[in-house]
Formats: sequence, structure tokens, C-alpha cells
Amino acid sequence: MNSLPKLLLHTALAPFVRPYFERQFADFEISDRMDSDFSKALMVSSTDVYNVASGSGHDETTPLLPRHSVLRLENEFTEACRLRGVAPTILRCPHIIGTGMTGLPRDMVNKIYRGTYFHIKDVNEHLSVVHASDVAKAAGCCLDSGETLIVTDGADPSYAELAEALAYRLDHKRIFTIGERWARWRYSSALYNILTTTLTFSSQRLQNEYGFRPTSVCSYLTTHVYDDESL
Repeated sequence: MNSLPKLLLHTALAPFVRPYFERQFADFEISDRMDSDFSKALMVSSTDVYNVASGSGHDETTPLLPRHSVLRLENEFTEACRLRGVAPTILRCPHIIGTGMTGLPRDMVNKIYRGTYFHIKDVNEHLSVVHASDVAKAAGCCLDSGETLIVTDGADPSYAELAEALAYRLDHKRIFTIGERWARWRYSSALYNILTTTLTFSSQRLQNEYGFRPTSVCSYLTTHVYDDESL
């Protein structure tokens, strides 16, 4: 009986995505141990490594933060792959949406559920997001590339659009709108600065060179029919 090929899957930054990869790579034996024997390797990383706090369409040529902790993790992963002669493929992701999600999306969901998330009047900033199922799908497109690539849903929704899509999954929770002055009072300064700043990234290279076709997160949240097999 032939053994399954071994895939090193590094998801320490977003452990909740692992079930999506287990479904995508059902024909692989998946391990997160960098000292194991593996023939393929994929790391789910973050766009946090880029030295930008605002702006649109940042790509793989955007300058990095050389001392960022995530970049150190990438370097450790790359070195483990080098020692075994395996091409290290890294997917740098913005906010990932999916079951068990963390970070800003989870914070938004919690606030929407409690009724403490508000749209800010006359503020229409955008962010990049990607669904966890698309991260796994992107990995399937470029697993053997050994490239470091950005993966997003390509839609770059506004915070209001994303919040409404999340609210849709929460039995159509209503989100009220408040002015900037009230928003400064209701939100922490860190969250207020995020919600009033556009920061987006481009996955055009992944799409153009590897045929990746993403799905809009907001569309997924508002149209996907969840069943017993959904994640």
C-alpha cells in the first residue's frame, strides 16, 4: 500500500484554517512539525509583514518590516524547507474569515452580536479579507511554486459592507450608524483608527500566474448555504 505524500502545514498564525486544508488536501498526510519528513510545504502567513499602515493595492514588492515577528516565523519555515530540499510556499493573508476566526473579524462579530458595533457616518474606508476556504484553494493552485504570494478575495469590501455581511450570518442583526464624534467615544482609539483607514492588498500575481479565482467574502457570507459538511 502506497503511503500518502507528506505536507508540512504551518498555520501557527491562524490555526483555525487547518480543517479547510485537511479538506483541500485529503490526499496528503499533514503535519505541523518542521522536524518531520515532508515533501511539500505551505505556510499561512500575514500581510502584517509589510511596512504600510494605509493605502490600496499593495503587492509582493511592498517593503517589509525586517524585524517583524511574523517575518522571523517565515524565515524559520524557509530554513526548515531548505534543509530538506523542499520548496517553501508562503501565502500572506489579510484578515481571514471562517469558522473559529480570530482578530479584527472576531471582534467585529462579537460587537455586532452585542449591539456595540456601529457604522460611522460619512466614513467609507476599505480593507482586504479572504475566506479560509479560498486560502486552502489558493494553496492548491501554487503548492509547488516555492513562492511567497498575497491571497485576498479581490473585492476589498468597505468595513460597512463586511459588517453587514457578518450581521447577515447573525440572524440579520441591525447595525446603527453614529457620527465620528460618538464613534471616537464608543471605540478604542486603536479600533477607531482601523475603521477610518483604508488598507488593501492585491492578489493579482496569484490570479495571473497561477489561475487562482477568489470568491468575494461578503458574497460567500450572504449566499452560501451551510450544511453538515460546511466549515
